[in-house]
Amino acid sequence: MEIRSLDGRVLRTVGTDSLCDADLCDADLRGADLYRANLRRANLYGANLRGANLRRADLCGANLCDADLYGADLRDADLRDANLCGARYLLLDILSANWGKLPDSLTLELMRWDALACGEEAMTAWSEGGACPFSDQPREFFFVEKARLWQPGPPTMNYVELFVALCEAVGIKQDRIKSAPSPQQEGGE
Repeated sequence: MEIRSLDGRVLRTVGTDSLCDADLCDADLRGADLYRANLRRANLYGANLRGANLRRADLCGANLCDADLYGADLRDADLRDANLCGARYLLLDILSANWGKLPDSLTLELMRWDALACGEEAMTAWSEGGACPFSDQPREFFFVEKARLWQPGPPTMNYVELFVALCEAVGIKQDRIKSAPSPQQEGGE
């Protein structure tokens, strides 16, 4: 199997038809086109994935320790149980992954973040059986929505708190942010 760049150049040849469980440790995959690739449990330790297209890739259980993910397109990628310890990435790129089915509190939180893009009125109409507000515009977050949970209101978490909560919910290991400070830790009562 050949791993190609976005412009068609061969970046690496792998002696298998699947990248599931592949050993790509320290691989130079800058700009690789890995759209919808099955990289489940792949060893990508130290891999350079800068600018790679990982959109909709299955990275469940992948070892991404010390990997360079700057500029990688992770929209709708499945990162459940992945290891991101030591990896370099932009927080917003990770937040664009597919979070799947989440606890109700996180589902509502993401729906409130969605409402910032489409408006609370559109979300309320959708929750009452109307059209999906994202049928004609791109979304920032990918997750399983639950219309019955919708309640208008602002998000209660910032991006850092959201990142920590989502990683904990889906088993992503990361050492970049241990926990988000609570108001009490920031000097509140």
